[in-house]
Amino acid sequence: MPDANIEIKELMDQAQRLMRQGAFAEAEELFQTLLANAPTAPDEMVALEGLALIALEKDDAAKAIELFEKVMASTPERADLHYNLANAYAATGRFDLAVEAYQGAVAREDGF
Repeated sequence: MPDANIEIKELMDQAQRLMRQGAFAEAEELFQTLLANAPTAPDEMVALEGLALIALEKDDAAKAIELFEKVMASTPERADLHYNLANAYAATGRFDLAVEAYQGAVAREDGF
């Protein structure tokens, strides 16, 4: 029987590779599969973050905000999540929240 953790890791790698190549529809499908089959909370967060980044690329900032906020609830220390959330807020014209999120990114990582 194949190791489910190895299969999940391979799917994550493939989905992230597809995102870097700009194949967002294919990457989104893989992240949805990962989300449905995520054996651990960290795996679920990787899938949600991938879906949030894709939503932002597809100009669905409202969806990106919803997903980034879910991921940040479990990993609030990550500067990159604050930065991406700020970009999503800015895309919706919520500049006050964008500034707060950008400040959160800088507070978590100098030079961000």
